[in-house]
Amino acid sequence: MNSFLELALLIIAGFIGGFLNTVVSSGSAVTLPILISFGISPNIANATNRIPVFVGFLASTIQFHKQKLIDWKKTITLSIPLVVGTIIGVLFVEDLPGKAVHTIITIALFVSFFLAITKFKKLTIKNKKTRHKNHLCHVSSFFGIGFVGRNNRT
Repeated sequence: MNSFLELALLIIAGFIGGFLNTVVSSGSAVTLPILISFGISPNIANATNRIPVFVGFLASTIQFHKQKLIDWKKTITLSIPLVVGTIIGVLFVEDLPGKAVHTIITIALFVSFFLAITKFKKLTIKNKKTRHKNHLCHVSSFFGIGFVGRNNRT
């Protein structure tokens, strides 16, 4: 493939990935496989995808904060297991060979795609009796998001 075509494909994938990150948080489902297919190691491709995810996070946080839509107490509480999961995920993945990281990324992308198309990821609190169970579910989920999110996307 010539370099102009490769550059064009990367730019198109970047736009599609950015759009998908904004709409359904699944842009890495496009950009990760493209970067890996260009011979970039899965670890580097994964790290490269962190930049637009962080920019999207920052922009949305600022907008939600301006509209006073963030419950900061709950946010900070759920950030603790997220940070712990992220740290453990980093320690876990840094010693894995590229092929294992590639497999993890592939599985996570399929799971992300499934969650995006089924809207399965919505968690609701139905009544006061289930609040404790849901809190444990949320804490566990955010630990898992930190762990797995650091190791794949998105």
